[in-house]
Amino acid sequence: MCEVLEVSKSGYYKWLKKRKNNSPNKTRKEKIKAKIRRLFFQNKKVYGSPRITRELHKEGVKITERTVGRYMREMNLRAIPEQKFVVTTDSKHNNPVYPNLLGRKFNPGKPNMVWTTDITGLLPLCLQTSFSLFAGTVAPSPVPANLLFSICRFIGPFLCACKPSFFHLQVHWRISMCL
Repeated sequence: MCEVLEVSKSGYYKWLKKRKNNSPNKTRKEKIKAKIRRLFFQNKKVYGSPRITRELHKEGVKITERTVGRYMREMNLRAIPEQKFVVTTDSKHNNPVYPNLLGRKFNPGKPNMVWTTDITGLLPLCLQTSFSLFAGTVAPSPVPANLLFSICRFIGPFLCACKPSFFHLQVHWRISMCL
């Protein structure tokens, strides 16, 4: 029969063994794994075995949490915990609060009335950009890592030349470590 079908004997026996291993339990396991994978990605990789087990119970699948956890380990699916919201603004202080001079009016009537700047530091380098809200132009300039020196040296002459009525400065620092 192998000669008629042009199949090797080892190929036939391999197919026969695979067919025997295709038991109902194995097909059920593959269907459940597919459902677990679907629920995992549908819920943005946040659900672990307890939540996925509850969802499977809602769908009418009888399975234990331990089995779901084992299947997830076999598929290398690990839940990513949700990041908790952290409040970083301290509004309860006695420091002076500056008034909102811009008042959400981002289209000034004249040039050099409103400028904004941003200093981003990726140690040991910094990049300072200034942006005119009237013209929509950006003026980037690299600055040294010493922030106070850079503010005095690069922004000071700029402010003297333009004389804006409003100037906003925002500072970001990204510290990277090479291990």
